[in-house]
Amino acid sequence: MRNLRELKLLAALVVCTGYIFSFSHFGAFAYESVFSDGNKFDVGTMIGPVDISNLTKEEAISKIENEIHNWGTLTQLTLKNKENDQVINTSLFSFSITESVSNARNGKQSPLLVALLDEHLISALQEVAEDSLIERLELNELQSELEQIAEELQPGSYSFELLHYGANNDEFEVVAESIVGTSTYHNDISNMLTSLANINVPAQGTFSLLETINELGIGNVSTDSLSIVGSALYKAILLTNFDILERHASRELPVYAELGYEARILPNQKDFVFYNPNTTDYSINFELFEDRLYVSVSGSPFIYGYQVMMETRAFNPRTILQYKSSVPVGETVVQTEGTKGFLVPVYRLTMQDSINIVDKTKIAEDFYPPIHRVELKSIVSNQAEGNQGNDRIDFPSEESPSEQNETEPNTDSGDAGNINNPIEDPDDDDDDLWGTPGAPIKGE
Repeated sequence: MRNLRELKLLAALVVCTGYIFSFSHFGAFAYESVFSDGNKFDVGTMIGPVDISNLTKEEAISKIENEIHNWGTLTQLTLKNKENDQVINTSLFSFSITESVSNARNGKQSPLLVALLDEHLISALQEVAEDSLIERLELNELQSELEQIAEELQPGSYSFELLHYGANNDEFEVVAESIVGTSTYHNDISNMLTSLANINVPAQGTFSLLETINELGIGNVSTDSLSIVGSALYKAILLTNFDILERHASRELPVYAELGYEARILPNQKDFVFYNPNTTDYSINFELFEDRLYVSVSGSPFIYGYQVMMETRAFNPRTILQYKSSVPVGETVVQTEGTKGFLVPVYRLTMQDSINIVDKTKIAEDFYPPIHRVELKSIVSNQAEGNQGNDRIDFPSEESPSEQNETEPNTDSGDAGNINNPIEDPDDDDDDLWGTPGAPIKGE
């Protein structure tokens, strides 16, 4: 009986102790449930990249909303199809914030639920690509990558080249070409093309003509031969979307060059450099046909067409009269034949459907000053007229006022993609440029 009483007492003590400890534990839990705003997440709880430790559900939702807003403000998502770009509005992403918070696991990381609807993605794609191209795309792969970036909420600029998602149909064609005469340098150029026949321009890479020639070990080539090759290449590149980084022109237009298409090459000094902004490689081919050099650029066709437009302004030369005692009376000796000068702004036109001009970019502005005609006359006849003492130089124009407005005729060679618009100078007031006619000078 005594043992039974002791057991009952022990049981009572255990029950009382358990009651006291349970009350303190569950009482606090009950109080928090009734009087607090809700449960807080444990330390280490994350939804996507957002840490919601020690936050209630409402606080977690508010924090995630702020993070999404900041991400949308600081992020740019761009779809690229060759020359076309389209920015995706980040507001098109649908974030399931409440559901993400409800699915959160205490002390662990849970995904941030986000979706980009098919119709929103296709609508953005239609701004940069035709329906036939969109049908070939791996839309699920593109959509998944976009949603992944949205889920991570990492601000920044992201580009998505459609060629990486099945847009490339392996088209390869000639996208630009040019022909120039080789003048008397045919053999020299022929030797160059033994090594330079075909070259590759890498995607988003820079090409330098001089560097390429040096790498190929091409030597003992005249600067005129190099310039002919450079001019032919420049003429072809103008019909692409390549960015021209370096190109030079002479002070006088060489006999082998066309107005607006000269690219002077001088080893270690003057180069021709351009950049391929596309995501695919292009090939440049050089061929000689009798006395003409043919250059072609081949690769994936461009979305737009490209043409060249020039606004040529001509400057007529003046005639300089010099009186010399060595010239027989009544005779005129032509010391220098005059030639016209030209100012040639060169523009690249971006064309849609070969009709509508999408963009007009100024590529270069070449100036070739006129060379004056110099005539020598007898000083004896000049003295007879009372002009004794010094030789003098006159600048009378030998053209009528109507001829003063003469401009260079259209120099278009007939190649597709070239537009040449001569601009007449209605005033043709060249006196400010060449000085005052009849101004005296001392001696020769």
